[in-house]
Amino acid sequence: MARSGKAGLACLVVVSIGCQADAPRDPDIIWVPSAPSCAQCEIVLDTTVILSGPSEAFVEWPSSAWLDSQGRIFLAQPNKRIPPAVFAPDGRFLTFLGREGEGPGEFRYAAHITTDAHDSIFIADRNPRRLTILGPDLTFVRSFPLPARVQSLAVLSDGRLASNSGSASDDRRSLHRFTREGSRDGSFGPPARGGFDYQFRIAPAKAGGFWAIRLWGRYLLGHVPSDSSSTWYESQPAWFLGFPDDPTLEQLPAHTWVRGIWESEDGLVWIASQAPSLVRAPTLDTIRPEGVAVTVARDVHEAFDTIIEVVDPRVPHVVASRRFDEVFSLSVGKAQMLHVRETDRGLQFLLVRVGLKRN
Repeated sequence: MARSGKAGLACLVVVSIGCQADAPRDPDIIWVPSAPSCAQCEIVLDTTVILSGPSEAFVEWPSSAWLDSQGRIFLAQPNKRIPPAVFAPDGRFLTFLGREGEGPGEFRYAAHITTDAHDSIFIADRNPRRLTILGPDLTFVRSFPLPARVQSLAVLSDGRLASNSGSASDDRRSLHRFTREGSRDGSFGPPARGGFDYQFRIAPAKAGGFWAIRLWGRYLLGHVPSDSSSTWYESQPAWFLGFPDDPTLEQLPAHTWVRGIWESEDGLVWIASQAPSLVRAPTLDTIRPEGVAVTVARDVHEAFDTIIEVVDPRVPHVVASRRFDEVFSLSVGKAQMLHVRETDRGLQFLLVRVGLKRN
């Protein structure tokens, strides 16, 4: 990807100020203490696979990636109108899924991709707003219109689908659940107060339903079960700061961007976020989202780190947290992150396993 494209991605990550420690809390939201509770726990990384294939398979940072039960890796890169790419478990390129277009098995902006327990493949197209289902053998099964533009997609254990639309429904909620045929059967989440309140990243929950983490600003984690009311958690770690209430503030500390969320088999929720570096802070320009002056970074690897946090929602508390001086672009199912590097030969895509070590 060209430098300008990378800088454009970094420009999405803005600088802002967080809520004060004594700020009022919503009585319906459970507060999670931010200090890690396990002094002997360490988050560790291990590179497992380097993807290889034609240059057109690696044109930009993907918007979505997934690992199915066979170990196949799926990538969606919508901005260049490249069809989703499929890689073997050892990283070899296998094929592209479909081609550009709006017919059966074709994609215009294939932005989000995931699979179910049987390795059926679900691909959300931004425009037209449509979901396409492929079989485990990569053949077209069916497609149907979506109720809203999908920003994050998950297949739930009961076969239903969940998505974040990026815009509100009639009751000002942006998390939606719908059937495999496309009928919406629920909207969830705290009522949104502004554009950034609609942004969530979601993942299936082990016991049913799904998890949702607010993409920008306020640290807000939600669990929406299959058949009861949702539960919401809030925390205020020093590195995860919300948008300012006072737009006249001149000194604005760092803001984060959630890169991934998943639940491990032991019921812990993992959250990976891109956060400004403590030691590298080159800047390029000043912009004003929602009337707030902010500074944007020139390059995502020059100015940002990844912070991975493990939360136990049953207590609740933060089990462990660690900062890494590289940016991991996306979660790829459970306990896997996609790492995109820029090299002299173009972009390099790696799979990184994430684990918790108890010393």
